[in-house]
Amino acid sequence: MQVPNLYIPTLTTIKNIVSENKVNDIKTLELEFKKEE
Repeated sequence: MQVPNLYIPTLTTIKNIVSENKVNDIKTLELEFKKEE
């Protein structure tokens, strides 16, 4: 079974979104950490 070509960019997009979310989470964590101090 061949993977449709549309599927490949979607995977890349999902990876990019996940990466951006991770960065946002880290920024949020840093902000929370500063509040705690």
